[in-house]
Amino acid sequence: MAEFRRGIKWLLFLSSYIPLFVLLAVKHRSMTVAVPNLNISYLEPITGVHVPVLSIFWIIVAAVSGIVLKAVFSIRKSRGADSIQKINNSRSRDDLITNYVLVYIFPFVVLDYTNLANWFAFILFFFVIGIVQVKSNQLYVNPVLSFFDYRIYEADTDRGEITVLSRGKLDESEPVHTVELSNDVHITI
Repeated sequence: MAEFRRGIKWLLFLSSYIPLFVLLAVKHRSMTVAVPNLNISYLEPITGVHVPVLSIFWIIVAAVSGIVLKAVFSIRKSRGADSIQKINNSRSRDDLITNYVLVYIFPFVVLDYTNLANWFAFILFFFVIGIVQVKSNQLYVNPVLSFFDYRIYEADTDRGEITVLSRGKLDESEPVHTVELSNDVHITI
């Protein structure tokens, strides 16, 4: 099973912050820049219009992250099941999502982004979290996946312990067809 490239891992990490990016877009809608008069005929109709550039930036980041998340899952799933797992025992780990939201997303929403020091703190802390998430292969801890009814399970199989992302409840009574997303992280198909 091929590992995700580092760039894809970082984009998957960013996708876990889509809710934050949307909240920041709403929060920063009043931070605008006026389109200057450049004496260019086709720009005249928008001269003086106030554009919420920061909101547009956050929306673009959220959209690109969402598209990458969808593409990665679609590509992996289109290859078909690469293993059939007999689940002996499983435990829900949805608590990881709640912890992630409370610890990593909520604090960023309440920061005052008009202060340059807060921007520096945001970027530094975000980068550190990214390094930890990417290096530890915990990219499956993603609140966006919860919106689409994916749940996280730790499962004991005949081959050892794995992490399983399953739409809805994981059925232990029958073998589960999975695709490996990364080391010992599988998604049901």
